[in-house]
Amino acid sequence: MRPNFKIRRANFLISAFMFSAVFSVWAQENKKDEIPPGMEMIEVKPGYRQLLPKGIKISKAGDLLKIEDLKDYLARRLQDMEDRFKQNEAAQAESKKEMDVRFAKIEAKDEDLKKISLYVSGFLKEAHTGMHRPKLAYLFLSAAIFWKLSPSADSATF
Repeated sequence: MRPNFKIRRANFLISAFMFSAVFSVWAQENKKDEIPPGMEMIEVKPGYRQLLPKGIKISKAGDLLKIEDLKDYLARRLQDMEDRFKQNEAAQAESKKEMDVRFAKIEAKDEDLKKISLYVSGFLKEAHTGMHRPKLAYLFLSAAIFWKLSPSADSATF
């Protein structure tokens, strides 16, 4: 029984070794295709590729490739980020101004509607006391609301 155990053990070790070898080759092939975020693969010469940060400047003089210094690259990227940050702040301030104007127009419309509702409620109280006919009150109400809510030339649409 002992030789049979040794053969099984040898077969297991050989198959485990083969599996690990195939797996490591497969993992290395897949690893070549993976590029970390913020990086790019540049072909320097046929068959020779180099992993560099995105946006780095490369100048070519004959066969010599000169890659931008890391300090210069970082300074340029930080300046670009600051410029974009300032542009975003300016756009945000402009949007805030537009929003304030729109809120002011909405508040003005709200005040107009409050005045209309007070006027109409007083008019309807008079209509119920018999001073005006009810049909005339509803006609006046619809005309007043239409007149106040219709867009005029001086008010912007939302």
